[in-house]
Amino acid sequence: MQSCVHNHNLKENFYMKKLLIATALLALATPALAATTAREVIRETGCDSRFSDEKKEDLFKAKYKGQRIVAAGTVAMLKDGQVNLKLLSTTLTFDVRIHMRDERATYDMEKGSKVTIEFTANSNGGCVLSLSGDDGVVVEQ
Repeated sequence: MQSCVHNHNLKENFYMKKLLIATALLALATPALAATTAREVIRETGCDSRFSDEKKEDLFKAKYKGQRIVAAGTVAMLKDGQVNLKLLSTTLTFDVRIHMRDERATYDMEKGSKVTIEFTANSNGGCVLSLSGDDGVVVEQ
């Protein structure tokens, strides 16, 4: 009887280890969605931020440059593997300029359509230029 219980515990431990390994592998294989949104970056470091231009630039370099950012907005312009998105209703042109990882990703996009793109931030916007980044990947279209 004791041997039977011991065998059951061994099997249970074996299956638990397999489950933990499978969970870890799945977590590694699933790309994590960036936690920071382009709206947050623009709010803190963009034209309407309450901070000085120097502080906005320092904040961008410290917190956002090189980080993955998510932008959800309306396609304003498409050209040569680059998409410009309008996020804020108050913006006349666009708020974010993204160079896509795969230049063909913009081929089937349409101006005026809604899209969510994850990208690596590389340049802070301001009152004249837009937030920009590279390595864009469509998350939702």
